[in-house]
Amino acid sequence: MDASFIPAPDEAQEVSPDPTGPGSYTDVARVKLPRQVMSRLSLNQMTTPRWCLEEDLENYADAGLTAIGLNWQKLNDEALAADVDRIRLSGLKVSSLGWCGGFTGAGGLSFPDAMCDARRKLRIARRLRAGALVVIPGVQFTHIRSHAMRLAMQAVKELCDAAADSTVHIALQPMAPLFGKNWSFLNRLEETLDILDRVNCPAARFCFGTYHLWREPRLLERLPEIIHRIAVVQLSDWREPPRSENDRLLPGDGVIPLRQIVTTLEQSGYKGMYEIEVWSRDLWKLEHHDLVRACLMRSGGLLNDCFATNPVAQSVDDAS
Repeated sequence: MDASFIPAPDEAQEVSPDPTGPGSYTDVARVKLPRQVMSRLSLNQMTTPRWCLEEDLENYADAGLTAIGLNWQKLNDEALAADVDRIRLSGLKVSSLGWCGGFTGAGGLSFPDAMCDARRKLRIARRLRAGALVVIPGVQFTHIRSHAMRLAMQAVKELCDAAADSTVHIALQPMAPLFGKNWSFLNRLEETLDILDRVNCPAARFCFGTYHLWREPRLLERLPEIIHRIAVVQLSDWREPPRSENDRLLPGDGVIPLRQIVTTLEQSGYKGMYEIEVWSRDLWKLEHHDLVRACLMRSGGLLNDCFATNPVAQSVDDAS
């Protein structure tokens, strides 16, 4: 798997903030959204790659967020216990921890080594009471597709067994074909559901990235029947055509029918988190406070409108 989402230094320089724009977190905090919206919104750390863990925790909380999607690369391998304590003390819930995988061997790890790494990340997810551990199985590499599928299935099954006495869901993530070369062979919803069927474990679910699955045939029609299999929904939008793997847009700025998707999710009974996850070399250049504010305004506005058309929509706290 590729870590190219992290901007190179020359691509990550901060842009001077608009003097009429937010410019500080005092202004970011002024994005007022209903409680039922804020309780369902999370922000993935991949959206703010130039902030460290401490900055993410402080600034997300100051912005009014109640949850964070964690990225393993922002954790300190040499001080995991301290990072876990820091996250728990922040008061933010963990909507997901990403990612584990590489089970096909393309990244240089054998299957046993990749599973050892995955179990380690699961232990951290359990300590954080994360909603999901995201699984990206890896590229097809030298395997025939059926063998790559078997490796993914075996990995999910073993992780589910290890998570059996916890509330962590093992969230298999299908990715758009654009990511087939560097990230994952798993790019179809049907194959993902087939793996979950074979594993046959309540902890086995999938991560519904709108960026990856919006082109699935009959998606809106199928959502009601698979709603119980979704661990977390990740929000971002699609530029047509995308210029690279890291070219996502803020919700509402692209061509994905997000309003229809979110409305259908809510009407079908989805009560989980909506995690904003934007990989964009353009947006990463922005001052991150401004970027967080824009994420909240776009995603929060989307959820607020969709919740207004679905009277049974409620907060995570209300649903628990």
